[in-house]
Amino acid sequence: MRNNAMVLHIVVNVLQLMQQKLISRSLAGVAELLERYGCSPVEIAKQAGLHLEALYRDDVEVTPRQFNNILEGASIVCRERFFSAKLAQLRAKQGLESVWPALEGFRTVKDVLLYFADNLEQFTYGGASIILLQHDDGVSLFYEARRVTLKGRPLQDSLVQVIELCMVSVCYELRHMLSAQWEPRYVQFRHSPPTDTSPLKAILGSSLYFNQDANSIFLDNKDYHYILEKNNDCKDIPERPSSVEIYPASVVPFPLRVTRTILKLINLDECHLVRVAEELSTKPRTLQYRLKQYQTSYQSLYDAARHELARQYLLQSDLTVIAIAERLGFTDLAAFSNFFKRKSGLSPTAFLKSQSSE
Repeated sequence: MRNNAMVLHIVVNVLQLMQQKLISRSLAGVAELLERYGCSPVEIAKQAGLHLEALYRDDVEVTPRQFNNILEGASIVCRERFFSAKLAQLRAKQGLESVWPALEGFRTVKDVLLYFADNLEQFTYGGASIILLQHDDGVSLFYEARRVTLKGRPLQDSLVQVIELCMVSVCYELRHMLSAQWEPRYVQFRHSPPTDTSPLKAILGSSLYFNQDANSIFLDNKDYHYILEKNNDCKDIPERPSSVEIYPASVVPFPLRVTRTILKLINLDECHLVRVAEELSTKPRTLQYRLKQYQTSYQSLYDAARHELARQYLLQSDLTVIAIAERLGFTDLAAFSNFFKRKSGLSPTAFLKSQSSE
């Protein structure tokens, strides 16, 4: 337990350093949408522990935790399950500033997505990752959001709003590159379906799947390799500015790169040290040595990733505890329950009961 506490302290310190410069342009459109619903941006900002100026200016520091709290709080107060989806629509319609790079210098959609996958941790300061997985007939774009808790538990445990904001925003950005009528072949969400899925289907297409093993968007190969110079049929989508800077991939701390890879391989049900090392073009012993420099280890990061995914499934999906255990690679329910109790202090069933009572 003492060693786990030390690892958690180191990881929190890394994330804390990465949080210090998240800029409030990520909240563009939130205040306007709140006002359209007749809700007070002042109250929402206060509940999220955020300075009101962050909702009206694009140069105020915001943490991933505050960002998530704003979206979840706005959804609750406005009684709008699809607040984030509507926010993404508003941004696309008005051409609001994006964290996506301008298209100059990128030849294909693949180039843009590879760049964005390499740099998303820097744009969100440790709050999220995008992972690309090549298939014979296309590419899966996996999105992973993280709960960042610096002191105590987060104000909002749910990640549904921030996940749907990213997924819908990605689709609008792909339409910006491909065509205004473009739709992914299918979209998957880890969380359970809303009562009415039609608002999401209107944006993402009819092939939506919930309670899945990943948050992902599937692109056909022809879309993935689309040459941007030929793109001339998106005139009804406004141009949007972008002040994204180019960062070397090495800026992302090595533990976050390892975690990104672990999440990718958990989705594929083939996560183990040797495979993770292969993905990062290094040797297992070298990977362990480099992680030791951050006072952590592969096993600690692997356990942290599985614990975070377990929480997401328990809180946000309709999967049974047995199904969650199988999905996360545990040999049986007892092994999963023991693992979760060691990490959370409660068994999965007791954890769910505690959340329901709250």
